[in-house]
Amino acid sequence: MMADLTERIEDALRWYARKLAALGELHAPLRIYDECGHDHPEDDPARVDCHDFASCEEAFLYVTCRHCCAGQIWGDQTEECASEHDHGPDRPRCPTAAILDGDDDE
Repeated sequence: MMADLTERIEDALRWYARKLAALGELHAPLRIYDECGHDHPEDDPARVDCHDFASCEEAFLYVTCRHCCAGQIWGDQTEECASEHDHGPDRPRCPTAAILDGDDDE
């Protein structure tokens, strides 16, 4: 239920802060990697487990949104995300994250 604006302003601000935090968690970053071609044993601290393969930071590609761009079962980037819109260092991971990060001034 939306905060009752007749409440104390501090209570309303706390309510909105909780909602913004929940949105931030829902639209959390998901790092996307390519295959690196290195051999990374299970105990290698540089190993990044990508479900289908192991990789490392050298093969980091970009950040997507865990809610908007990932499948519900494995949490991997969806084909639609990979082929239908752009991600990169100058792009927000999703419109909601851009608003939460204050980067929606475009």
